[in-house]
Amino acid sequence: LLVGVGAQNFLGAFTVGRPATINMTDLWNTRFTAGSSMLFHMATVQGLVGLVGVVWFLTRLRNPILLLGALSLVFLPPSFPAFVVITTLLILTEPVLVPKRFNLLWLRYPTAMIVLLLVSIASYGLFRAYGAEFAFGKSLRAFDNREGTNAYNLQIQAITLNPNVARFHMAYAQTNLALANAISGSASISATKEQLDKDRQTTTQLIQQAIREAKIAIGLAPTNILAWENIASVYQTLAGVAQGADLWTIAAYQQAMQLDPTNPTIRLRLGGAYVGQQKFDEAIASYNAASSLKPDYANVYYNMSFAYREQKKYLQASQALLQALKYVTPGSADERQAKKELDEVTQLLTEAEKQSLNEAPTTGSPAKQDPAPRDTAPLSPLSPLQ
Repeated sequence: LLVGVGAQNFLGAFTVGRPATINMTDLWNTRFTAGSSMLFHMATVQGLVGLVGVVWFLTRLRNPILLLGALSLVFLPPSFPAFVVITTLLILTEPVLVPKRFNLLWLRYPTAMIVLLLVSIASYGLFRAYGAEFAFGKSLRAFDNREGTNAYNLQIQAITLNPNVARFHMAYAQTNLALANAISGSASISATKEQLDKDRQTTTQLIQQAIREAKIAIGLAPTNILAWENIASVYQTLAGVAQGADLWTIAAYQQAMQLDPTNPTIRLRLGGAYVGQQKFDEAIASYNAASSLKPDYANVYYNMSFAYREQKKYLQASQALLQALKYVTPGSADERQAKKELDEVTQLLTEAEKQSLNEAPTTGSPAKQDPAPRDTAPLSPLSPLQ
């Protein structure tokens, strides 16, 4: 309450306080990294201290032009460039803020030296931070252009310049994982034993680096939901390859649920992790939790039908597919896929089960709810490892 959650922790505060009702809006899958206004943002990240500071700052803006700037700070999302411009104009229009006379003459030179030193240190840090952001931006463009090696080297450069940014390490972890997959997938039958050994060694190194970088991101930002989702996806990709990866996947998603308790997508992905481990009861429980948070989430029912089908519970699988069909876009490929699978599953039902399905063509508690807006997100693949 007094000092807020910290300048880099707004996303964590948002996810913890995220209302479940947002799942029934168009913003259900959106995360916010800043408040709706400078005033509210500072109150969140710096608490009462920051709020008082902003209010005091606003009281100094008496010039009509600056008053417009004050309105932007109150009603518009926070903008650092706008804040710098307003502050500069305030100093220029109210010179009383900067004393023109300095009576203690003997302090002028020491003060100037200290200020020069501080400015030099700050400029050096700013230069490295800007260089890191520039290199990171280039790496993302290189990755989009399928220039994996170039993206890899640019991300190393960004981390070297500024190793304290969690998103750099998250992206680097995913790049290592993508390169490992690319090398594994490009192995040729005609390759020599030496080449295969070299590729295997490189792949192992890339996997180890992916895990290491994901852990570093967690260490830098332990309350960042994105860092936990990142490490969960890394371990989930390595399930069956790295020892204990399946257990770490579950643990990471469970931690992510604590940080973002009303997000249905995390429970959907956790269910996919359970399916990958053949733990279908746990997967179905996770899917049910997701559907309770977002009853119109088509992917949840589609994945749930897969888990039921693996258990040979064809009636429940059919009911889940019927529920998924309520929320897919009419005429879409998703609808055709769900109908095709529904036809396949219903052929496995007994006559009594078919009659039961026709009488009650919905599943569990969601059937009692009013139809919600359709979810147009694409269905997950048949193997629902999301």
